[in-house]
Amino acid sequence: MKLIYQIQQSVRNYLLRKSYYKLYKVIYHNNPLLKKKAVFEEKWLQKWKSLDSHIKIDSYRIFSRYVGEDINILPLEYCATVIEPFLNPKQFWAYYNDKNMFDKIFGTDILPKTIIRNIDGSYYTADYKIYKEKILSLSIASKCIIVKPSIDGESGRGVVKLQKGNGNINLESLRCQFGENFIVQECLSQHPYMSQFNNTSVNTIRVMTYRSLATNEVVIPNAILRVGAEGKDVDNAHAGGMFCGISANGVLGKYMCDYLGNKKKSFNGVDYSNSDFCIPNYNRVKEFAKEVADKVLHHRLLALDIMLDEQGNPKLIEVNVGGFSAWLFQYTNGSAFGQYTDEVISFLMEKK
Repeated sequence: MKLIYQIQQSVRNYLLRKSYYKLYKVIYHNNPLLKKKAVFEEKWLQKWKSLDSHIKIDSYRIFSRYVGEDINILPLEYCATVIEPFLNPKQFWAYYNDKNMFDKIFGTDILPKTIIRNIDGSYYTADYKIYKEKILSLSIASKCIIVKPSIDGESGRGVVKLQKGNGNINLESLRCQFGENFIVQECLSQHPYMSQFNNTSVNTIRVMTYRSLATNEVVIPNAILRVGAEGKDVDNAHAGGMFCGISANGVLGKYMCDYLGNKKKSFNGVDYSNSDFCIPNYNRVKEFAKEVADKVLHHRLLALDIMLDEQGNPKLIEVNVGGFSAWLFQYTNGSAFGQYTDEVISFLMEKK
């Protein structure tokens, strides 16, 4: 069994590396200037090849054009195949990635209200009691509901917003449309300040949390704002959305970026280049992120998607324990781990 697991992981890592090599080619095709040699490439290679002699220069060559010549810039393929599994043991990924478990792990107060959930084909109420009726009457104030996969729903895939209609849900029809393992939640209205960036999507703050290998303290090395494209329900970059950096005190960066590195000063008619946008209640957002991370003891590296409700209170939308997407931060803010990079490298070296 151990040999089979090792083979599976080797195949997975091979495919992950190939996917990043393919992404680099697409980025270069989109912007050929990024392929030119960058300053301090030799220093970057010296640092990272001490961990893996096969590391390629592409991540540094691309991201140094956005955030400067920082030798702490993460090689994406190495982060996905080595750093993430090191910090977040894979045997626990499924549990923390299942949105139907969020109410149990984090409590209901910080999440959108659950209306009904489907787990392996069976319906359960918000408090996990089996529900056998075919019709569910809605008793919510919101005019719409959100249906999303509870597993394997990355990048906003499969998320659908539905109008409440007459207030009843036909659960058989829902199962025919969405299959198994999904969750139905009440739509939350976002803070007016966040709505100005796009009022059709809930625009979330992606907060990176890292539980220090040296101190076990949860810190926040990075955060970005994700904004959906006009008319879209989701804010994911792979669904047409864009993102911008957030400073330590909540101030937004001066440009938006997409997943291929295309930069825009304006998006959805909003000019970021000449504005001093600042996330409301940002200190509370950071405290909230740390509180969430404190409940995920099996994993040290999280990417949390947090919204601000109408009153400015943070609500947890998503917890990512795999598929960290370091490129979001390295296009906009700087190296993903920043001042904690050498700490992570040091512990990786001990494990070699």
